[in-house]
Amino acid sequence: MAVASASKSFTALAVMQLAEKGNVALDQPVRGYLPELTMADPRAAQITVRQLLHQTSGMADSAFREKSLPQPETLQGAVARLSTARLAADPGTVFSVIWGGTPGVHAREETTAREGPQARAVL
Repeated sequence: MAVASASKSFTALAVMQLAEKGNVALDQPVRGYLPELTMADPRAAQITVRQLLHQTSGMADSAFREKSLPQPETLQGAVARLSTARLAADPGTVFSVIWGGTPGVHAREETTAREGPQARAVL
């Protein structure tokens, strides 16, 4: 069962506690901690822990519609499913969150280094 945004705060808290103890380096590639993470996009090797927490990893629903796929039962299944995913942007360049609201309408907020904050409705 997907827990979506509810898990983000708890995950960030746990990762930051590990970082405080020196067990996780925020600016190191995620693959150092999760070597089985592979994607169909070579840029994925550059994704850092900090970028995942800040939602600037380059991953987005526009490039990989994981919510429309059967949900994996395990972490291993979730990581394996990413092997066919591509990034929507270079890691560290775009902040992207998609919130589901009214059926068929999603509010998306994106920030890029060049464009600044923007909000738009995507139908």
